[in-house]
Amino acid sequence: MLEAGTGLDQGNQVGCVYCPPAGLRGLDQFEHRTQRGGPTAGALGTRAPKARRRFAGAGRFTVRAQRARGPGTSSVARCGAPHRPHKAPPGVAERYLRTRRAVAWCRSCQAAAGRRHARERLAAEGLPELLRVPTGAGKTAAGVLPWLWRRLEHPDAQVRATEARWLVFVLPLRSLVEQTAAVVREWIAKAGLAGAVGVHVFMGGVDRDDDAWRMDPSRTAVFIGTQDMLLSRLLMRGYGESRAQWPVSFGLLHSGVQFVFDETQLMGPGLPTSAQLQGLREQLVTGVPSRSIWMSATLAPQEVCTPDHREVRGVVELGEDDRVGGLAVRLNAVRQVERVEVPEPAAVYPAGVAQVLVTRHVPGTRTIAVFNTVERAVAVQAALAKLVRRGGPELVLLHSRFRPPERENLMDELRGPLSAAGQIVVSTQVLEAGVDLSSRVLFTEAALFSSVVQRAGRCNRAAPSTCSTPSPASTRPPRK
Repeated sequence: MLEAGTGLDQGNQVGCVYCPPAGLRGLDQFEHRTQRGGPTAGALGTRAPKARRRFAGAGRFTVRAQRARGPGTSSVARCGAPHRPHKAPPGVAERYLRTRRAVAWCRSCQAAAGRRHARERLAAEGLPELLRVPTGAGKTAAGVLPWLWRRLEHPDAQVRATEARWLVFVLPLRSLVEQTAAVVREWIAKAGLAGAVGVHVFMGGVDRDDDAWRMDPSRTAVFIGTQDMLLSRLLMRGYGESRAQWPVSFGLLHSGVQFVFDETQLMGPGLPTSAQLQGLREQLVTGVPSRSIWMSATLAPQEVCTPDHREVRGVVELGEDDRVGGLAVRLNAVRQVERVEVPEPAAVYPAGVAQVLVTRHVPGTRTIAVFNTVERAVAVQAALAKLVRRGGPELVLLHSRFRPPERENLMDELRGPLSAAGQIVVSTQVLEAGVDLSSRVLFTEAALFSSVVQRAGRCNRAAPSTCSTPSPASTRPPRK
């Protein structure tokens, strides 16, 4: 059981001087257009553990390798071979970051400072192959906005010309595709680029206008889809596509593309498949180079090493100066963990878990329970319905078997304000990744470590909590 505690006090800070040098001023203007309405907390930026504090360039990111290296270097993580450092390219980012150290920050600027530092670095140097940051740190924005700025807004025409024309965002779950597509469309619309950048969704049951991107492959575009739909096209066996079109999609998607693989802990065999395909593109040399970035809170470099993709160039984590403002509060939020004893026989397990959830629920807050199967989630929801009286907390059941309109209505309920009685959400792994939802108490069944880390990220996510005694809880699945 996870329960939220208090976070880090930001203190009172006044005054703001925010004027980047000309080299990156275009990036700030671009981000202002894409996120008009002011910065928000919860984007990239936090301090790496003390043992990992090695910095590249100005030191905004930690770039890890297994041997020490000097300043101004980044790492190449090699599978089964020594790690070899290579020089990080100098650029305007370092001068910009040194300038920023001398200025005073107001609270609103500080809240998003980590996000700005991260995206400035990625925009100046390009996306790495592995971005490993904690859950809730804004990986989606880090995977899209730097590429979009380098492709359309970078002051150097050569950078714009050599940047990949397409961004292909690969996700393991339908719910993540819908959420990511909505966010990317909003960013592009606010930036005034709706006519210049196409957005195409690849997901079963969703109509696609394939001619729109096949007939004009030079147009800048973002593709967002589930891994089955996109990886099948990379293997020349496109799902839902006629055989005559297989080689067309295969050729276009393997040339001049920036791939982004997010929430890799849920990809299963798709993860080594994506790495092997990247290695083959490099070994066989495609018409225009393509690159890949894998993003996760728990991914190790060796997990994307394959016979033809033997090294990971650039493992980017968060640097010391990225832990600022609202994100620092979120990442330093207190969570108390405890094990909960419930009846193990399958016949009485749902009622036992439901009793625990009702007892531990705090009125006016959200409680989340995550189960490993849809069947157990449905059974616990039914048991809760018998225990919760009229006027009690709202009950919401969420899993992958809902139809899109029903799932959209449920997500709207989750995003809405909480009642005085609060809300109890019963879910499966669809809440593990990409859903910006916070709870006061979180219950989870025992699961893989990577899954537990993702689920714990939904407890006290909007820190600091107003409650003083926090906790996540876990239990073993029932015996049959």
